[in-house]
Amino acid sequence: MVRVLRRPGLVAVLIVCPLFLFRSVSAQPDVQITGLDGLVQVGRAGGAIALSLETTLCNVGDKAVDWFAVPDERHPFMAFNLYRLENDVLEQIGLSWAKHGVAATQEDRCDLGCQHVILGLRLGVGCSDSYSPEVNADQEHMGPRREIGAWFGTFDYLDSHFFLQGGDTHNQVEHRLQTRDQDIDPSLHPGARFFVEAMFISHDDKNPTNSIAWREFRVVRRTLADWQFEFLETDVTLGPVLDVWDADLQVNTEDNSLLGDGTVYVSSKVTSGPTGVWHYEYALFNYNLDRSVAAFGLEMTPETWVEKVGFGAPVAEEGYSNDPWEWGRENGFHWDTGTVERNPFSNPIRWGTLYNFRFDSIHAPVESVAILTTFLPSSVRKIPARVLSPEPGGLFLRGDCEGNGFVGGDVGDALIILLYLFVGGAEPPCMAACDFDISARVDMVDAIRSMTFSFYGSPDPGLPFPDCGPLALESDRWLGCENQRTECP
Repeated sequence: MVRVLRRPGLVAVLIVCPLFLFRSVSAQPDVQITGLDGLVQVGRAGGAIALSLETTLCNVGDKAVDWFAVPDERHPFMAFNLYRLENDVLEQIGLSWAKHGVAATQEDRCDLGCQHVILGLRLGVGCSDSYSPEVNADQEHMGPRREIGAWFGTFDYLDSHFFLQGGDTHNQVEHRLQTRDQDIDPSLHPGARFFVEAMFISHDDKNPTNSIAWREFRVVRRTLADWQFEFLETDVTLGPVLDVWDADLQVNTEDNSLLGDGTVYVSSKVTSGPTGVWHYEYALFNYNLDRSVAAFGLEMTPETWVEKVGFGAPVAEEGYSNDPWEWGRENGFHWDTGTVERNPFSNPIRWGTLYNFRFDSIHAPVESVAILTTFLPSSVRKIPARVLSPEPGGLFLRGDCEGNGFVGGDVGDALIILLYLFVGGAEPPCMAACDFDISARVDMVDAIRSMTFSFYGSPDPGLPFPDCGPLALESDRWLGCENQRTECP
């Protein structure tokens, strides 16, 4: 595993519009998630199940928080996510629609001295508001996430699910926090860890940093059609579940005042395999960037060797595509779902969702720059972030064991092989180049073939020759080449 930068407690914050842009010296509401309890199954439809849990929120600010009910647009929202951490990969395996707040209960579970507000139209200073699993699973008060501006907490009732489709019927899992049996069955995922995450959004909560929290749970057993869950003996942890993933590279771009919109977390991890192949794993979590993310691009040369390209995303019940992103190698290496101009119903990383990107490469990691492209238009559509990606280059010339850019004409290449094999000479820096006959080993035959080519002009080395090229064969990757070129001479 490569260790480049460690910032404990924070995993790869990419886009942060500074809070001071919105703060003033006046009093401010500040809602913090303080309790996640009682995770239960509340429905089933075939192999899909719905979960819900009890939540507790506290107004730790010094001003009451608006909590008006629909159709008043000045109310808060909550959304829920499920994750699985398995084989060092964190994936989102479930998400809910957004629950629209109805009224604040004005309890004093914060132990801050609740300053009650009558009728529950606001959550008073120091007051708490708790919802049971039944209330959080109330489908009549849940709407699509796409209708909510997560960064500013905006909502247009006249263009909403409530106004256009009010009174619709539901099965037991629709709109709720749903996942599939196969995603949580511990017999299918031995050793996996599971997490539930809650997000709170309000137009007047000026501190979103404590408005997302998670808690780890375990799947106890299945009784008939119902799963039983149990929280571990841990308190609620503020921040996204992505913090759990022990990333290699963590970035924090704090000065994005031109963006004026939300936060995206980006995390990258690289591990090495037994045959010199590196596995690259990326996780992007859009916390509250309303413009969403439509493309993820890495700096790579055309010769950079990659294989086993993968993509992962949760299935969303929002009326748009859940198709996997396409990947390509134009102008680097990228995954893409298309901007809103190309396809308004494509599958960008919308707020509250985590997507995975991965591939294998023979090239060791270096710190580089990734480019995120937003789905919706704006004056700043390309956003940079530091990540780990394969080192550029990866070219070598078959037969050039000496490493001087030439093959044949003298015994230099053969001499390097003979010294290495018989008199304890140093290992050639590019063993793949010394494998003249592509036998997956360097031996006396390679030295003989090299001299035969030098003096008689045949037979030619195998590809890449006479021009250099990438380590394309499994044997080349296994042998390795430390002095790879970035371009052919």
